[in-house]
Amino acid sequence: MPNIYVIKWVDSSSHNIGWHDDDDFELVGITTIGFVVSEDDEKVVVSHCHTDNDFHYDAFIIPRGCIRSLDVISISGEDKVDK
Repeated sequence: MPNIYVIKWVDSSSHNIGWHDDDDFELVGITTIGFVVSEDDEKVVVSHCHTDNDFHYDAFIIPRGCIRSLDVISISGEDKVDK
């Protein structure tokens, strides 16, 4: 199984609330958890599902310039839960 990542990044936001002060604008902090499907200098592609034969379902692209941190979650066989 590929590594699972926690990616903290910022996203753009829109404020269509009528009148507001110039100080009302903030970037939105996002945390994404998933499998990194691919990455290059411009982007990281994350999937939330991964099969045993290396297929993934649903892909989410995060621009590299928006990423604040990208950390691997360590999972060992001891972390398994018996059903």
